[in-house]
Amino acid sequence: MTQPDADDEIKRLRLRLNLMFCLCLIILSLSIYLAFRSFATGKVIEAEGIILKDSAGNQRARLTLRASTTCLEIVGPLNDATAEICADDKNGSSLLLTDKVGRSRAFLSAGQELSEVGARLAPGLVIAADDGKNLYSVQVGNETQFLIGRGDERNSLVYRSDGKNANSLTITDAAGKPKTTLP
Repeated sequence: MTQPDADDEIKRLRLRLNLMFCLCLIILSLSIYLAFRSFATGKVIEAEGIILKDSAGNQRARLTLRASTTCLEIVGPLNDATAEICADDKNGSSLLLTDKVGRSRAFLSAGQELSEVGARLAPGLVIAADDGKNLYSVQVGNETQFLIGRGDERNSLVYRSDGKNANSLTITDAAGKPKTTLP
């Protein structure tokens, strides 16, 4: 894949994720409107969460508010597909889309803190299929990484830049060892 092709693919994927994000916001707005349309205007409703159920009583969407996080979770009728949008003052915003049981997923993040390890993830995009065996990942921050292949960097193409002048392009073998590295 050439650099212009990769750039075009990134643009197309960003557009798709932006459209999904807009769709989720529209669904959230519509859900809130439908949930509260019976109330007279001018009234304030306070809640720590909202759960939407279908006619069979199955939970289909949930808006939750915690100390620093607000999340909207939407599931398909059979719980096979999910969409989750979260905004957190400490960890940043994220969008997670999954298919059946999470085997394929797309994750877009504005960056987040990993409290259990004290690290911070750079803003990025991850699209994975077949439980991460096929992966497309871009992370942008002080260091930039672009990976096509496997999440464990086996049989993959990996581009890294430290944000200064050190750039590398590595093609790895099945064991994850570099076959070719270009400085």
